[in-house]
Amino acid sequence: DQFQISILAGLTDRMRDRGRIVVPLTHDGSPGTMQKALRFFAEHRIEALIASGDFPAMQQSLLSQGLDTHLILFNNELPGLKCDRVLFNDAAGMGKAVEHLLRIGHRRIGLIAGRPGHSSAEGRLKGYLRALEAGPGVDPMLVVGHEWSRHTGYIAGMELLDRNDPPTAIICASYLSALGLLDLVRERGITVPDRLSIISFGDCDTFSLIGSGIDALSMPVKAIIDHIDHLYANRLKQRGPVQAVVDVELIVRGSSAPPVQRRASSQE
Repeated sequence: DQFQISILAGLTDRMRDRGRIVVPLTHDGSPGTMQKALRFFAEHRIEALIASGDFPAMQQSLLSQGLDTHLILFNNELPGLKCDRVLFNDAAGMGKAVEHLLRIGHRRIGLIAGRPGHSSAEGRLKGYLRALEAGPGVDPMLVVGHEWSRHTGYIAGMELLDRNDPPTAIICASYLSALGLLDLVRERGITVPDRLSIISFGDCDTFSLIGSGIDALSMPVKAIIDHIDHLYANRLKQRGPVQAVVDVELIVRGSSAPPVQRRASSQE
């Protein structure tokens, strides 16, 4: 996706400056593919393996446990691996989105969640629940989806909007599911933010071009690249695994506004 491509492009430039070559792996996440890849990396004695941590096959592989190289994970935790990590503060980021919506008057806030088992998805869900528990309370029926895809955003959006008491705002745990939700609201003629507020966890170039712009929690690519580059450069000096946590920023463009009922009452 766009985030991964941006990370790859930035790291390729950094490593070129260091006189190193980046060998990218396109994979389907299957155990067979990962076994072959890890075997290839071991045979070619690579200096470092930088992975998004999105594939449990790495965690289960004996090759990754014994791979004699510097392993750096980013964006998703895989417990049990002895490696460096660069992770987002997913819970705090999601808290920013919920608190923004509560501040402008929303009380029924839906969540199109991420994939179960991913630390990033679990962190975002935790932040959502914690912020609502401190406010109006949690309606478990407003948490749907549980996947990263655009199709999930569309289907989960239908589930939320077809309820008798639909949410006035929806947060998407990924920009792909946000795009799917936007497909749905465009198809149904639902105006954003007049009838529905939307915030995406994850930003993309398209969001600034849609209407007045889609609000998004931006994952700072440069900060991730800086941390990975630093960990790589200092790999021989470190005595144990290092973990860096990067904050995300809420960018408010124009897809969130007070719910219709509150705007109407404030005008009377």
